[in-house]
Amino acid sequence: MAQSHPATIASLRVDELIAAIGSDEVSPGSGAASAVCLALAVACATKAAAISLKHSPDDEALRIAEGQFKALCDQALQAGDRDSAAFERFVQEKTPNAAEHLIRTDEQLGALARQLLVGLDTVKSRIHCVVAGDVMAARTLAQAALVIEQSNVAETRSSGER
Repeated sequence: MAQSHPATIASLRVDELIAAIGSDEVSPGSGAASAVCLALAVACATKAAAISLKHSPDDEALRIAEGQFKALCDQALQAGDRDSAAFERFVQEKTPNAAEHLIRTDEQLGALARQLLVGLDTVKSRIHCVVAGDVMAARTLAQAALVIEQSNVAETRSSGER
């Protein structure tokens, strides 16, 4: 079974991605939505670090965090693409191996979300107050990505189908 939407999540315009997730095609679905939540979280965290660096340009911890956040964004979107492919495989095969592969892809998204939250905790005292809203958005979106990931894993484990 070929992927219904061979374009990567990162290459789709927002309206195209929303239409694809909301379509009657097998994927992308909630795993892609989780990945996009995480990518948006990372973007907000990156902005908070970048703006804070304007106020504290010599802060090496912020500079390191900014670089780590930027890398996480690409990883999140790539994980979403892997999740879409794994879900399509699972729907087609309905095997324990395909289910475990899907669970692993969901868990990778969760690990990335937790990595972002740890990174935010590491620099929280260094973030300038003007970007407090970006940090709040980053945390909330990362937690939403985690909730989606955990729900997908539980559903795959309990029902054998998502």
